[in-house]
Amino acid sequence: MGIGLGISVKERLQEFYATLDVTCELPERIVAESVTSFLRKVFGGEEALWRAAERLQELKGIYKTEEEFVSMVARLLTHDSRYFLLLTHLHRQLRFTNLELINFLFDRNRLDDINYYIDLIDRDHTFLEQYKKVSQSKKWGEYLGIPDMQKSNDNAMMATFKKTLMTYLGSEEKCWPLWKSRIERDANVRKRIAEFLVKNEDLKILVDTNAVRPTLERSLRTVNVEILKRERGEYGSRRVKEILESAGFVFKPFANLADIEELDDFLKSQNTLDIKQNKYIYTAEKMWKKEDKRFDFVLISNGHVHFVIETNYFTTSMSKIREVVRHFIELKKACRGKYRLIYITDGMGWFGLVKNIKQMLEFEVQEQQMEQSRIPFLMNLEIFRRNVGLIKNEMI
Repeated sequence: MGIGLGISVKERLQEFYATLDVTCELPERIVAESVTSFLRKVFGGEEALWRAAERLQELKGIYKTEEEFVSMVARLLTHDSRYFLLLTHLHRQLRFTNLELINFLFDRNRLDDINYYIDLIDRDHTFLEQYKKVSQSKKWGEYLGIPDMQKSNDNAMMATFKKTLMTYLGSEEKCWPLWKSRIERDANVRKRIAEFLVKNEDLKILVDTNAVRPTLERSLRTVNVEILKRERGEYGSRRVKEILESAGFVFKPFANLADIEELDDFLKSQNTLDIKQNKYIYTAEKMWKKEDKRFDFVLISNGHVHFVIETNYFTTSMSKIREVVRHFIELKKACRGKYRLIYITDGMGWFGLVKNIKQMLEFEVQEQQMEQSRIPFLMNLEIFRRNVGLIKNEMI
């Protein structure tokens, strides 16, 4: 139900943050310039770091299977959690990325399970302390309210748990005590780190080719390194496609119609069986020349364009977010009376931008009152999934 029809801005804020997707794909390597003073401090000098690298190299030839190698790397982390920092700089010049850290430190398959977090605060005192800091934040509470531990489905509590995860994402100087706590307290964390680096990265190759030290030296002391690309930039769009198709939408390219107004005119002029048989259609990447704007998705029914969708996914808080917010608010205004705009955005980057989300939700109230619609303007991927049936109903 839209906030203009019974749900407050605070409740929508709670829902938005409680359902944010913080998994995504794992992104590319990032770069740094040299050995950090922090590494020298933690290892007690560079020589201790190189001795640790030698012990990692010594795993060559003493394992028979990939699983044995994973177990050996996990045991190194059990013996000394500082191996995580060595592995960080062996594979990433600065640190593992936010998405990789979430994947390592927490069970990414249970990030939407409130019982997982309740178990964490029971078993991990450090996580409990971080949760308390977040839940007691006046600014966070002002926007989302105080989480209620007595309500297992409380959105404010789930949002606060996810916000707590974000405290583990930052520089090694700031976050090492938190990473160290998770590594030392949870064998599953050690196993996930080892499995990822053995099965998804080139750790086995580095060990087998005696390349641990030269690779680490290169990573620590040079900037001009190859950047490993992964297919992740289209994560938000791909998830929207999956949701649409699961809801019964059929894709039509309309390849010869690049402009949305031309497409709309074409649809109104058609009486083809193909259009009639497919009650709900979606197409992608259509330009609105009048506004010089390309929409990611266009939703069609009964020979008419009903909704246009823009989507993105942010893993970090952007410095120019105000421009993004302003852009989508102005675009929504431009669409009034012609197309219904939905803005689908997701990712952990929004946790540091509560004020901006609140601004868009306040704008959403005004739009819903004008349109007399229960469909939100601002959604994340999960909220879009929950509302796709309502969207279909309004397209009839």
